[in-house]
This record gives sequence, structure tokens and C-alpha cells, in this order.
Amino acid sequence: MKNFKAFLTAIFAVCLMTGSALAYDFTDLEIEYWSGTGSNEAVMVVDYNASGIGGAVGADIASYAFGFRFDGTTTTGFDMVEAVGDEWDGSSAHSTTLEYSTTVYSWGTSLDDFFYDGNAGVSGTYWEYFVAETTDGDFDGYTSSGTGATARTLSDGSWDGWQSPGWEGGVPDNPVPVPAAVWLIGSAFLCIMGIRRKNG
Repeated sequence: MKNFKAFLTAIFAVCLMTGSALAYDFTDLEIEYWSGTGSNEAVMVVDYNASGIGGAVGADIASYAFGFRFDGTTTTGFDMVEAVGDEWDGSSAHSTTLEYSTTVYSWGTSLDDFFYDGNAGVSGTYWEYFVAETTDGDFDGYTSSGTGATARTLSDGSWDGWQSPGWEGGVPDNPVPVPAAVWLIGSAFLCIMGIRRKNG
């Protein structure tokens, strides 16, 4: 029984590690809401937890996905920010939709913070901007953007990720539910352990 227990533990651990690495697309995300109209789709992920490192301020620190539909070939990443969110008016009361704040400088506009579901980024830090695409039907992985959101041209299947704090390393966590198979294996494991304890 001891060897069997070790075997089940190993299988469960492997499933947990591989579950988050499975290929997926927009339909697998927990999307908060969709904005815009059009035949093209893109997703913006706002991650308050810097890949589990922590430090953001909020009631439910997590990452959130927002869908965006559009037409044409000149839509930018910042167009998606404006379509999905509302510019913060400076009040302490936030709306139920995503809000963002900006500062206008001589060289352009800086995106300062996102507010959603009681969350805000780490004070005094910046949001790092990541981009990805859908390749052969699957998410191809985030890379740090070499341009600002106003210079990023979206295409059908684009992913934009924002992470706070920006210098902590890692990439944004997409809000993907844990695969059902992992929960089933976990339930079976707990059941077997319960039977083992009952039988002594």
C-alpha cells in the first residue's frame, strides 16, 4: 500500500505540473466580459500577482482576462485598453468594469495602473507589457513587448498581458481553470487515503 500511495502521489503531481502547460485558446479562459464588435478577437490579461510573487494590493489578488472584438488591421493594444476599460476619474469609488489611469508626458502617454474587483497595482511601480499570438490554434506564450501599447498592432488571435509589479520576472498568468481530470484524480487520491485510514 505504501508503494501504491507513492505511485498515486507521483501521478497527481505530474498532472498538476502538466495541466497548466496544456495547449489552449480563448475558449479555455475565464473571460470577465467582452467589449467591441467585429470579426477579429483579442484578449487582454491583467495580472495583479506577478506570477505568484505577490505584492499587489487587493481583495482578491488574481489575474483577469477581458475579450475584445474588432475589425480592420490598424487597431492597437491601447485601443483594446480603451475599449475594455474606462479611464479612472480619480474618485475612490470604482466601477464594476476595468478602470485604468494614465499620465500624459511630452513623449507620449504612460499607463499607470489598472483597477478591477478591488485590486490595484503595486504603488510606485510600473506595469510590464507582454504580447503573444495564437499559432496553429493555440496560445504561443508571452514575450515582453518591444513597443508600447499604442505601437502594438493587433491581429485576430492576439494576446496582450499586463503584469504588476513589472520587474519581478515571469510572465502574466492566464486565468485558465484547472483541468477537470486533475480534480478527478485528486478526488480519487483523497478517497483512497480515506479508505486506507479507515482500514487502519
